[in-house]
Amino acid sequence: DITIPSLIIQGSNDEIIDANTTRHWAFTHTVTPDFYWLSGTSHFFHGRLNQLRQLIQSGWHIAI
Repeated sequence: DITIPSLIIQGSNDEIIDANTTRHWAFTHTVTPDFYWLSGTSHFFHGRLNQLRQLIQSGWHIAI
């Protein structure tokens, strides 16, 4: 069970991990993680790295 603040960024076209399984798993914990669903995005976020960086920066309030 997740008990600390967490961030999950999931691509809908993930070819490594089933995206819907990840989404379901994320919302079964006592502390729900910040969850971002990126439509059309693969496991390695090809073409979406800037968006990934922005989500991480805003989710964790850090500068990368």
